[in-house]
Amino acid sequence: MYINLLILILGIVSILAFKGVVPILAILIGTIIYRNKKENQKIKVGKEHIGIIIFLIAIGLSFMTSINKDASWTHYNRIIRAMISPIIIYNIIPFKKKYFDYGFILGGVILAFMGISQYFFELIPYNGGDHGRIDGGYGIWHYSYIISFISIYILNLFIMEKEKKVKIILFIISILVIFATLLSNTRSAWLAVVLGIFIILIINKKIKEILVLSTLGIVLLVSLKDNQYVKPYIEKAKTITDVKTNGSNLGRFAIWETAYDIFKENPILGVGISNYDRANDHIYIDKATGKEYKKKYYSAHSDYFGLLAETGIIGFIGFLIMILGLILEAYKRNKLKLIIPVTFVWLFLGIFESNMNKNTYVYVMYFILYSIINYGSDENKE
Repeated sequence: MYINLLILILGIVSILAFKGVVPILAILIGTIIYRNKKENQKIKVGKEHIGIIIFLIAIGLSFMTSINKDASWTHYNRIIRAMISPIIIYNIIPFKKKYFDYGFILGGVILAFMGISQYFFELIPYNGGDHGRIDGGYGIWHYSYIISFISIYILNLFIMEKEKKVKIILFIISILVIFATLLSNTRSAWLAVVLGIFIILIINKKIKEILVLSTLGIVLLVSLKDNQYVKPYIEKAKTITDVKTNGSNLGRFAIWETAYDIFKENPILGVGISNYDRANDHIYIDKATGKEYKKKYYSAHSDYFGLLAETGIIGFIGFLIMILGLILEAYKRNKLKLIIPVTFVWLFLGIFESNMNKNTYVYVMYFILYSIINYGSDENKE
């Protein structure tokens, strides 16, 4: 018990206070030894662990060609901590299914109330947002992406639940969390949730529900299209397909083109982690006005273009191997129905935003993906 507590405290301290990877790796080794002695069995390395190691090595190679090694080292440490932290926690406290599920249900409810209370009552200060978009006091993209990610997980629990009373509660919570995602006014989050819902229904073989949901959605859109509260959201959704005049869409296309140009100049190892902004000296042309302008974008606004530009084809392949390892391990443990929807949402959101540059998002995302594979393992064994 005391060793358990000591390792937990050291882990938290190193995650919060240390830049270097040595303390966190030392604690990881300590927790592996602790769990090995506790279970009295050989240390098992799953496909997800191998994938993690390959990915970290692959993106770490970009240091060889990094424009600014200090910036790369700082962000590399963040990625390592984000990926190793859930493994350390799991080694100390194995995830029981019910506690893991309850934790994310409670987290979704708290996030939803944070956003809704801000939007309607301004109880939480805005952090870069305005009254047209909620951010939960935490930044628009952090908030909208994390809550959309968690909302799909909760909705999946609702679909898979058998007990009627629990199912009703999960349904109400799902509606609440999805409503908060809608209020974030983030188009990519909307798309992710909609597509995530269909993925859940497909993998659970709910074909009738897909038809009912599609019909209901069309009826609601037609009947409420002129409603003063609904109309702004419909107008916002229409801009998703506007590739000629919408500034947000055109801006992303220009940034992605620049990222691809950076990748072509450094195709093998890229310009180094967290160095997109240093490599970007592009002169942009506003397609709506035809005017030239120069702007420093801190990221490629896409995980994939960012990976290609900053870590080259080696880092990008390492990322794909890590995802494949997660999915294969989930398949081995019969947990595909749990991991596929949230993994899809995560990968989809990565098209439009550099989420791996957002520290908290990476922690939440990887904690869920890794933990889904491992939670309830001891219960299954028993």
